[in-house]
Amino acid sequence: IFENSSQASQSGGTPMDLSVQLFHQGVEHHLKGELDMAEKYYRKCLEVNSNPIPDVYHNLALILSGSDRLLEGRKMWLKGIEIDPENEQLKKIQPHIFRPY
Repeated sequence: IFENSSQASQSGGTPMDLSVQLFHQGVEHHLKGELDMAEKYYRKCLEVNSNPIPDVYHNLALILSGSDRLLEGRKMWLKGIEIDPENEQLKKIQPHIFRPY
């Protein structure tokens, strides 16, 4: 699980601010092992911001690939790497995401 707190903003009410808040709520649930709730927050984060932080895709890829939804996890990983090809967290989980069935 990766939490990119450097992008959190305390001011305003922009889609990015709401997206970051939803991301952090997702991380809280993720860390507690509440993966269904974490997934809901991460997906809501994607809904409110058309340009989300790549770590949303990273965390969704982890949840999905670990819950027998490997193809969906791969799609999330690909979206994240498309946004940020140099994202180290996404690169680290590539072998896990693209493991054989």
